Amino acid sequence: MSWILWLGTLTAAAQAASLDSICSKSYAQAALPTDNLPPGIKIDSSSLSAELFTNQTLSSDWFPTSTVDYCNITFAYSHNGIANDKVYVTYWVPAPDEFKNRYAPSGIIAGAVSGQTDGGFGSFATSFNQVFLLANGTVNWQAVHMIYSYYQGCSEGGREGWSQVQRYADQFDGVVVGAPAFQYSQQQVNLLFANVIEQAINCFPPTCELDKIMNLTIEACDALNGKSDGVVSRTDLCKLNFDIDDVIGEPYSCDAAASNGGLRNHQVKSTVTPAQSEKVTA
Repeated sequence: MSWILWLGTLTAAAQAASLDSICSKSYAQAALPTDNLPPGIKIDSSSLSAELFTNQTLSSDWFPTSTVDYCNITFAYSHNGIANDKVYVTYWVPAPDEFKNRYAPSGIIAGAVSGQTDGGFGSFATSFNQVFLLANGTVNWQAVHMIYSYYQGCSEGGREGWSQVQRYADQFDGVVVGAPAFQYSQQQVNLLFANVIEQAINCFPPTCELDKIMNLTIEACDALNGKSDGVVSRTDLCKLNFDIDDVIGEPYSCDAAASNGGLRNHQVKSTVTPAQSEKVTA
């Protein structure tokens, strides 16, 4: 929506400013959009609050754990013609010099504006199940009139996403598909490659050693695409600039760890991997 663009503009326009200088109610209120809003939407500028958070350690499934500073901006909007309607949105805005001109739900860790909505349910802690039904068992349309249907999936879930869009496109307001599992004949052979090689040469390196090799590869090749983000994007340049044989002799160590292999306890007994302290071998 347009106020997401406003938040990006708010941060980008203040590149020379510090986070604490823009993280104020008056600053954010003055920058709130007054036009180009979706039809029937009205922002309640008096509801806006701005709170500064510093040295916050955050983690995510999608980004490395990081310590960041951000401004939490929260305000409400309503839909014309709907009684007692109030929807709160909250956005985490990074420091101006850290802003990457991006918006992503959990992207504050990576310098993007992040945000969420309470869906008009009354609070950010209130779930859909708590407001879906009235006391008489009928649907509470007042509370759920803004519910949208989105699909998100990766790998097999990505393939299923394409399948569902082809068959039931009118059932979704949006679809996010990542790494769909197509080309099964090639894919399954590639998945077996490492195991076949280990069997063929009778070499079974421990996970700790493989992690060391992986981390050294990332360290050497991460920045070859011009950005250090923990991802090797230019594998072509990595092959040209990094000799994998250079990792031979590098020390690695791991603490002892218990595991049941991801299976249920009644299927297999837990195993313990002993502590390791070795060097990478050829």
